[in-house]
Amino acid sequence: MLLNSFIDIEGANSLDNILSRTPIPTEFDLLVIDIDGNDYHIWQSLEKYHPRVVIIEFNSTIPLNLEIVQPKEKIHDCGASLLAVYNLGKQKGYQLVCISGDNAIFVEEKNFALFNIDNNHPSELWKEFESKSITQLYQKYDGTLVITGNDRLNWHGVKIKQSAIQVLPKFLRFFPGLDNFWTR
Repeated sequence: MLLNSFIDIEGANSLDNILSRTPIPTEFDLLVIDIDGNDYHIWQSLEKYHPRVVIIEFNSTIPLNLEIVQPKEKIHDCGASLLAVYNLGKQKGYQLVCISGDNAIFVEEKNFALFNIDNNHPSELWKEFESKSITQLYQKYDGTLVITGNDRLNWHGVKIKQSAIQVLPKFLRFFPGLDNFWTR
């Protein structure tokens, strides 16, 4: 059965309530959550139903070491990080088996051994995607900000200009203690 419906985190249009109006059994094969925002909260709110496989969207621009979840609001904010979704899956009795683009694929804990995965931590499974998705920023000693990795806004296709993100004007960029703009 294919079901396409507007969904809320709670109330009449919560996932549990929507599914209860269908003939879907409480244990079914596949659930895909891809709503560009509250995906984490929708899965977190699911209590009465237990799919064997869950595919859930995450924000691939959030670094792997950050556990970020957007507030429970009906807006498109930032979604959730892969680490947050991974930890939620573990709390709900699932294990991560694959990452495909911006989607994490989980299976029930009892079926995880079938996949022969030694280490399913996101840092292991997402290695090939991370450099394509993550924008990293570091600081030079003089205060210059440098962008590495993904230098485009993913959803807008706009290049991030390093010159546009500088906090200090060029004449104030120096290593304090060794040089200052008065001696230049």
